Amino acid sequence: NKIGTFGLSVVFMGLIMMYIGILFEKDGIVMRLFMILGLLGIMGRRVVYFWMGMVCRKGVEVEWGKWGKGRKIVGGVDMWMEWGERV
Repeated sequence: NKIGTFGLSVVFMGLIMMYIGILFEKDGIVMRLFMILGLLGIMGRRVVYFWMGMVCRKGVEVEWGKWGKGRKIVGGVDMWMEWGERV
């Protein structure tokens, strides 16, 4: 969840930088600089989510109790959202 939150914050930071660029509408160079930085921030989200996908692929799969369903564990503690129990 923390990695996903970071990825989402990167997107919002990129959008905020683009809006700041609009404030410098009269100075074309500064506006372009903020727009490019904002676009790079939004594209940086791809790197974060790719990294998150690679981390999740390396997770250990455990079989959960009486239901016998598998679940990948990435961190030390995980929640089984379907039943609201800790794994």
